[in-house]
Amino acid sequence: MRSAVGAAAAAVAVAVVSAPVASAVGFSTGVVATPAIPRCEPNIVVIVPGGGQSAPGMPDSLPVGAYTSDLGAMLERFGTSTTRTVAYNAVPFVSTAYTQIQADGIAKTRQLVAGTAAQCPSSTISLAGYSLGADVASRVAADIGHGRGPIDAERFGSAAVISSPNRGAGSVEGGTARGGEGVFGALPGGYGELADRVMDVCDSADYICNSDERTQNTRDHAEEITQMTALDQGLTGSSDIRGTDSRSMVAEVPFGLAPGQYAHVSSYGGNGGVNPAYGFLRSNF
Repeated sequence: MRSAVGAAAAAVAVAVVSAPVASAVGFSTGVVATPAIPRCEPNIVVIVPGGGQSAPGMPDSLPVGAYTSDLGAMLERFGTSTTRTVAYNAVPFVSTAYTQIQADGIAKTRQLVAGTAAQCPSSTISLAGYSLGADVASRVAADIGHGRGPIDAERFGSAAVISSPNRGAGSVEGGTARGGEGVFGALPGGYGELADRVMDVCDSADYICNSDERTQNTRDHAEEITQMTALDQGLTGSSDIRGTDSRSMVAEVPFGLAPGQYAHVSSYGGNGGVNPAYGFLRSNF
């Protein structure tokens, strides 16, 4: 029974994370030349790619990732803006828990924001991200909005996060979702003084950013799920999620998680996400 429950919990963890990781195969067509030296422009957007779309040591001068590469290419063409892309370990749940990947992404993003601000003292710094990258970017934006970030709010332009698991009240709504919250729930205290400078782009069918009653058990156990790894489950076959809750979570897969996964990886091209994110960032330059 213990191993069966562990396997069930692992299956739900895979369902939860497979959406952002699967997006690494690419739904993006943006192509932009790599600058030999990262340049300063009046507006610099630090982009955080989603799950499976970044790795330590990648150059920060080239936008990569599903949806974020398109967004980066558009920003590079604008003329008074450029981008930096965060390089971090973006593959959770294999041998490293999501919470560890998240912490690495936050640390690397804060480092890049602070370094860029020091390198370009006259530039305004903004943030953008998709999925896991949206989780990271939203948390850094919240830190800035509450006075504990890598830069002061006066140096900050705006943030556009696509399919953030932290979506909640207190930000500008983009996409088709209205109200509701992401699978992790809203960030405590929201975005502080940056509330009107953060756009949450979310498709109403995407369970990552618009969790509802169909994925309630998964949401209730988000903390346990984000601490799992596939290696741990394979070795021990155990989980902190047991009995009825585990079976209910597995039952959510065909009715909530699977349709929501499809929306998560397929909804944000063009007017579904990239265009409103681009427009919002530009409006705050």
